[in-house]
Amino acid sequence: MNSKPTASMVTTSARPGSASCTVYAWCVIPGDHWDHASAEVGVSSVKADEGAYLTAHLLHLSGSRPFVGLEGADLTAEQARAEAVKLRAFAARLEGLVNLLDAAPVSVTA
Repeated sequence: MNSKPTASMVTTSARPGSASCTVYAWCVIPGDHWDHASAEVGVSSVKADEGAYLTAHLLHLSGSRPFVGLEGADLTAEQARAEAVKLRAFAARLEGLVNLLDAAPVSVTA
């Protein structure tokens, strides 16, 4: 079994009755706790009945270093920045497709 902490292994470890996190401003886990998690950021699906198709969040699990959880991968800041570069490049290519669509003649029978 893989002993490395992963995003799917996170538990809140919160004790009821305490205030917000005193360690990280980004941590959304209430009460006294050892593991820390941020709110999830994501890209909503174009289908109304589905959730986000791309999500990320910050995690700091006991005994590990803080990391970015991105679709099941545990990334360092450097790795997460590299993924952001790829996502920006994808967004630019997607916008390029939209521009081609806008410039194309409309044909219902094509």
